[in-house]
Amino acid sequence: MFRGMIILLLLLDISYAQSPDIRSGLFSNGRFGNSAGIFMNTGDDQFEFDGFFETETNFGLYGNIWFSQIDFDKDTNIEMNTTIGYAKKYKDLAKLGMGYTKYSYIGDEVSLMNDQAEIFVGADTGPITFAVFYEPDSMVPDFLGTINLNYGPLSDIPLDISLLGYIEKENYELNIRVSKVVQKYLSIGYILTWEKYGNDKKIKYNIEGQEYNKQIKYESTGFFNIIYIGFVF
Repeated sequence: MFRGMIILLLLLDISYAQSPDIRSGLFSNGRFGNSAGIFMNTGDDQFEFDGFFETETNFGLYGNIWFSQIDFDKDTNIEMNTTIGYAKKYKDLAKLGMGYTKYSYIGDEVSLMNDQAEIFVGADTGPITFAVFYEPDSMVPDFLGTINLNYGPLSDIPLDISLLGYIEKENYELNIRVSKVVQKYLSIGYILTWEKYGNDKKIKYNIEGQEYNKQIKYESTGFFNIIYIGFVF
């Protein structure tokens, strides 16, 4: 869930880049209608496709579906996330929102019965977004904060720049994103990330006809790069 939510926020943000109503990717932008996008990402060790479809109402309800991790190797799998939420603006000073997200894994050893979910609450105020995420089976919440730097003296620069920080238990991520809308539907961007991320992976192996399971802990720490091109409609 850690990587999926971060990429989802960054990609949805592109839909409204270089406009007065830059959104966080968490909440409705208050505009009735539908939008969709496809993104191609290349990083330090992988090539991926990501995509989303989003629908919004003019009274605060919104929903989206997002997919990722089509990396075209022997371990190819798809993570599909669906979100429904509600957001309301208060006197043009802040926007409060809440929602529910379900994370599904296709082509992975995790079955649909083991899909994960979380709820979130948060707020937008000026250039700052803050949100808290809570998994029903966890007693420790996760935290996210973003800062849009296209405010004040930087409001007229021809690029969109934002900072993002995310803490999930012992994992964390800090990144800076720079992007530009080069044509009406076309965006390009670069993300520089410092992260510490680890998870446990269950593997199966067979010895003399007997099947065994083993938990292996994977961890990565350091700087990572992502270059992307996106088409948003």
